[in-house]
Amino acid sequence: MNLATFAERVLRRPLWPHQLEAAATSKFVTTIAAARRTGKTVLAETLAIHTAFANAGSEVIVLSATLDSARRLTESIGATLNASKLTRGAVVADFSTRVKLANGSEIISLPSSPKQVRGLGAGVLLTILDEAGFQGQEMFVAAHYTALDHRQEGSRILMIGTPWGGAEHFFRRAYEAGVNGDPDHASYRWTHEVNPLLDHAYLERQRDRVSPAEYAAEVLGEWSDAAGSLFGRELLERATADYDMPTLATLHGPAQPMLGCDWGALFDRSAAVAIGRLPVARLNPDRRGRPTFGVAAVEVWPQGTRLADVVSDVLASPTPWALVSPEETGVGAGPSQDLLAHLRRRSADAYDQAVDRYRDTESEPWEWMRGLAHPPIPNPVSTTAAKKATAYGFLLSLLEQEPAVLPRHPDLLRQLAGLRFEQGERGMTRIEADSPGTHDDVADALMLATAPFSRGRTRALPARRLSRAEIPDARVLEPSDTVTTGGGLVLPRSPFWQSVNGGELTMPVALQPKAEPEDRNPVLTRAREYLTTRS
Repeated sequence: MNLATFAERVLRRPLWPHQLEAAATSKFVTTIAAARRTGKTVLAETLAIHTAFANAGSEVIVLSATLDSARRLTESIGATLNASKLTRGAVVADFSTRVKLANGSEIISLPSSPKQVRGLGAGVLLTILDEAGFQGQEMFVAAHYTALDHRQEGSRILMIGTPWGGAEHFFRRAYEAGVNGDPDHASYRWTHEVNPLLDHAYLERQRDRVSPAEYAAEVLGEWSDAAGSLFGRELLERATADYDMPTLATLHGPAQPMLGCDWGALFDRSAAVAIGRLPVARLNPDRRGRPTFGVAAVEVWPQGTRLADVVSDVLASPTPWALVSPEETGVGAGPSQDLLAHLRRRSADAYDQAVDRYRDTESEPWEWMRGLAHPPIPNPVSTTAAKKATAYGFLLSLLEQEPAVLPRHPDLLRQLAGLRFEQGERGMTRIEADSPGTHDDVADALMLATAPFSRGRTRALPARRLSRAEIPDARVLEPSDTVTTGGGLVLPRSPFWQSVNGGELTMPVALQPKAEPEDRNPVLTRAREYLTTRS
């Protein structure tokens, strides 16, 4: 059954002509530069499902820019299969990143990690790079050679996404190779016009309402260098590296990072960004004495998520924060108060527990205080135009001086590239997104996390002072795998994280000692103790 028939009769989700045209090519590498709402995700999911069904025992790999994107894609594929009576029974396993079919085929959705991709290859007939412009060069190299193993059986690579990346980025180079007639490449550009359901007249009028860079990428599916933006794409590329970033739920101590929270009500989403210190002086001898900071976690909640649920998710993180900066203007007043109140209560409870432990022992006071994290400094922020200008100006300075590193996170990079500054008649500077229809929630959370704000006459642990801190980098193990920013800064692919205001160090998850499964199961633990005593 061909793809068009499969999509229409089995999945009950017919494809549009432009989607079928791109899917029908026999070229090894297919590149699609697509505007928003043009069917990128639908094509990727349909092609993945059809390939897995038509080739028993095969593998389809879908590589996403972030772990959250990979999980959402897996959930969407599972929902599509379960929605059809003809495919519902074919799914025998549905995990967070893997869907296994009854015919032995698997659809594996992974975040951007070359190490994970290199371990695959047997039976891989289709490799999809979703939002390819936000993935690093090593991802394409790993995906390319994985797909090559079965080239004679018809394996192929599909790279798809909104145009992003400089002239040397593999996504842009692959697109241009197809345009120039390379026999192994096919390239397509999808503008807003390919979607018959969009209001094309309205989008044409948007040409005069938003920046040329945004209109080119999001509406026309064209690359742009985003001239005139506060954070130019060249600057962002210099500061970006493809390192493994934990989620808010898996980020933990003893290192104490800073946290910024931006609350979303109707249009905007809620977002949280954590900033920690990267002890990378040994890998960059020319930078010794200059602390380096990095984005340690990015969390974005779906639009419409209850603010109480966002507060609960933030509190569920096991991280001992050095400083917490929630935005308390407007709808943020309530959740900011709740968040800070719970964090204060948590610190007080931890202190009381430590005092109780001290009373039960003969140890000296400093021995139990040594392992007690400092309570987070509360830094609620009522944002104004002046404060935003100060904060984004400081963030710009951090990126230009290269003591800050960004992950290749699509939402974060898009929003930073879309920020514009405007000088008012009275000399006031306003920093806003390109247009009222553009999100700036993740960028604002990053801005809040840097905390360059005054509280009265004293500064509450601002990153400006920390950027010149004399606290040395903690000594860490020599990494086996490193990545490099566009500006040449070397860091581990799985970084150690250090407190922004101290020497506490959190190891990467891969290096942490793992407890035996029985230790996490009280029933098995009691059974093991019983058998031990009986023997």
